[in-house]
Amino acid sequence: MKRIALFLCLVGFCRAQPSPTIEGEIVSDQPADFSHLTVRLEDSQHRDAPITASVTLHGEFRLSGVPNGLYTLRVVDERGNDIASDLLNVSMVTHNVTVRLPSDATPRPGGPVSLARLSHKPDRRAFQAAIRAQKFADNGDRDEAVAALSKAVTLDPQFTDAWNNLGVEYIRATRYADAVSALEKAVALDSACARCYSNLAMALLRVERLDEAEAAARRSVQLDPTVEASHHVLNAAVAALRSRARP
Repeated sequence: MKRIALFLCLVGFCRAQPSPTIEGEIVSDQPADFSHLTVRLEDSQHRDAPITASVTLHGEFRLSGVPNGLYTLRVVDERGNDIASDLLNVSMVTHNVTVRLPSDATPRPGGPVSLARLSHKPDRRAFQAAIRAQKFADNGDRDEAVAALSKAVTLDPQFTDAWNNLGVEYIRATRYADAVSALEKAVALDSACARCYSNLAMALLRVERLDEAEAAARRSVQLDPTVEASHHVLNAAVAALRSRARP
């Protein structure tokens, strides 16, 4: 397991906020999509229920309400494999943490890196709206997350990740037809986005467009066989099609 370098910067005082917040960034020497990673903060009291945060495409993450203490900060991929870890002493209000991965530990999804996503730099305001949306989603505020992502795609209609995340929030809100619409835009922008196809397959399955759900799931598996959700959706779509074909 590779070790990571943590650089901490104090930006507040303990009396201002009893529970510290950790705002961080994962960086590497090579271009990478970090959106399949998760940051886990563990100590002896939180080993079975760690404090976790999703990582954005560009590597940002945020952990709120962290009690003071000595933690192991772990970066894991979507299958739970450790990418890196190190100790982190939390004792102040807000920490800025930079996690720099060595070049040989740069996370790469199983499928190819999409040229469409690498060539498009999101509008600054759209990217900020997408970051806000992630914070809303992490706090369970689904309506605000949808509103922020809707703003992001309005500001930058070519922002694939914002369309994908908007589709995910629609699925969570059981707005499946809206999810299909958003995710169809995502795959139209980036035909190599395995996760976009996997999410689209789920939405299509929910609206009982079974043939299309199967096709989208198969496309996701073809692009990146390590996206486990795609296999589950594919199996569900095939089973539903067989059930429908029975007399």
